Amino acid sequence: MSQSENHTPITADFTETIDRCAAAYRRVRAELKPKDIGYNADRENNYKAYLAFSAELPILSNPSSFQLYVACIAKGVAIGAIDIGDAGRLCHIVQTAMSVWKLANLTIPAAQNKEKEAARRSEQKETPLPPKGNYPELDDLDQALQRALNQLPTFEVQKKHFLLLRSRGYLLPSDPELRDNPLAALHFVRQAEQLLRQEALASIQPSPQPTKEPAPDRQDQPKQAA
Repeated sequence: MSQSENHTPITADFTETIDRCAAAYRRVRAELKPKDIGYNADRENNYKAYLAFSAELPILSNPSSFQLYVACIAKGVAIGAIDIGDAGRLCHIVQTAMSVWKLANLTIPAAQNKEKEAARRSEQKETPLPPKGNYPELDDLDQALQRALNQLPTFEVQKKHFLLLRSRGYLLPSDPELRDNPLAALHFVRQAEQLLRQEALASIQPSPQPTKEPAPDRQDQPKQAA
């Protein structure tokens, strides 16, 4: 199918509407124009013909009708149905209709979609996530900190554990930072306790007994001559 055949229905619709407006104008002009007429009477008849022309203009309801309306205005100026000064006023009506259409069909739905998306995201944030596996969720950060404080030894014992880890090459935060963070302190305390247990087990294991080397073979010494 050629390009012209593809656009035949749209072109035919445009042409039909434009021709209908022009035909209405010419019909009224032909009916009202006598042989001898003055200037004022001719203007009045032309205005009546213009009303017949404008009655056939399409309704401004969508982008296609906006284009067709402007095409009809151009045709009206060409045949004298519309004064060039009135053409700008009619085009302004088209611009207003386009703005209203955009507001109703583009701007408002887009704003509504943004509000719905924001509400949906807000609901997702408020919905608690399901627990992973069989691990219980923490009730609250304050409760987790309180449990850590209950399990920590005295700070003097903590400092000994921290000193032990540092002497073994572990990288730890400073003591004041650990004191302000019970969860981190409990983590390093448990590491130190595990290290102490490992060293204690290693100290009580019996060391392997050294094996005795076999005595070298004794060779018979040469007898001394008598």
